[in-house]
Amino acid sequence: MVTEQLDPDPSVPARRALRVAIVYLIVVVLPVLAVYLVITNNIRAPGPGHDSGQATDSVFTLALAMLLALLAAHGLGLLCQRFGQPRLVGEMAAGIVLGPSVLGAVAPSLQVAIFTPQALGFMDAIAQLGVVLFMFVIGLELSLPTLRRSGPISVIVGHGTIAGPLLAGVLLAFALPAVFHPAGLSTGAFALFLGLALSVTALPVLARVLDECGLNNTRIGTIGLGSAAVCDVTAWLVLAVVVILARGGTLLSLARTVLLLVALAVLMAVVVRPLLARLARATDDGRLGPVALVLACLAMLVAAALAADAIGVHMILGALLAGIITPRSRTLHELSGWIKSTLSWLLLPLFFVMIGLRMVFNAASGSDELVFCVLVVVVAIVVKFAATGVSARAAGLNTRDSVDLSVMMSCRGVTELVMLNIGLSLGLLTGLLFSVLVVMAVLSTLISSLILKWRTKQVPPTGLEPTLKRF
Repeated sequence: MVTEQLDPDPSVPARRALRVAIVYLIVVVLPVLAVYLVITNNIRAPGPGHDSGQATDSVFTLALAMLLALLAAHGLGLLCQRFGQPRLVGEMAAGIVLGPSVLGAVAPSLQVAIFTPQALGFMDAIAQLGVVLFMFVIGLELSLPTLRRSGPISVIVGHGTIAGPLLAGVLLAFALPAVFHPAGLSTGAFALFLGLALSVTALPVLARVLDECGLNNTRIGTIGLGSAAVCDVTAWLVLAVVVILARGGTLLSLARTVLLLVALAVLMAVVVRPLLARLARATDDGRLGPVALVLACLAMLVAAALAADAIGVHMILGALLAGIITPRSRTLHELSGWIKSTLSWLLLPLFFVMIGLRMVFNAASGSDELVFCVLVVVVAIVVKFAATGVSARAAGLNTRDSVDLSVMMSCRGVTELVMLNIGLSLGLLTGLLFSVLVVMAVLSTLISSLILKWRTKQVPPTGLEPTLKRF
């Protein structure tokens, strides 16, 4: 007689079903979508002289470009992580090495043959998908209780750390030579975006650094996370205004867009969130399988991103909003882990490689332009530090805490790079200024991380850390 063995943990089948659903999405749905994009963008009617092997060559070139990009990104990323530095530095370095600055200078014909416009276009599409998923995870992990605990101090510091650099960036925009100004863009939109680029703080990277330093549960760490959250949310809202102005919007269209964005947020909070919460409770209780909840959240994410784009702001704002209103549950926590895994191994490395591929270092033709490049970096670092310190002191914090907060808010990282990539794609930045601001973002993040570890007497790790801790 065979006795049926019952699973002692009723949540195991639910987790197994969730794993199957996510794996199916990654290994089946995403490749099929990629095939569709490649086919629709590359199929041509056969004509005279049509080479039947051209499509095969294109697929081979695409696979080779993807393989080289991922191998270089993970190799250099792990090397940087071994010395206690963010992986994104190595991943961007991989893009620089594979791009026109290094490989293109050594073997230009090889670089052009591998990284064809079709391959770069497909890799960029994957990278943009990664950005949307990344913003969803940021919203999902944004701690509203942390914001409430940090109180008005976080509001003062979070907005103060934006206001000073925003003003400095706007003034600096009018002083930069014409080589830094995008052609056909109004000076107002350019100045506002440059000010915004100098103001950003990366909440995910800061949270990771504070966790390494043991400061995440301290009073100053809580204030820092709350201030960074206020800064990030405000920066994305300002970006929405910049996007509208860059697209030739008027004050009337700006007001209309803001009202529609508020209406979208209210609709999702009042209608969508309660439905997802009921679905999440049923899933966690075992009354419903996890597939329905996962598909509902992904559908909501896509709908929110498309709605934000239709309203006139960037779709990542819709993804961020979708993450914020998503209810927290055990199943969705596992979903977040699976998305992080996909981001860590595939999507974000490609995103950082694409940033490296876009960087140019030969556009500054004279010494005066090089001086302005250095000036942008120095102003961005110094003004951000000073504005945060003044705001913290005005909020009643002592000198040591104010200095610690200034160091924390100087951590730019992934959020800055996402915003710079959006600016470049919208024509708000030239290739030269994009490269300068990327260097600024990396330097400020490295400096912030090293100073915090030094002040807390934490020695940078020498071994390899789990890949999922990249955030």
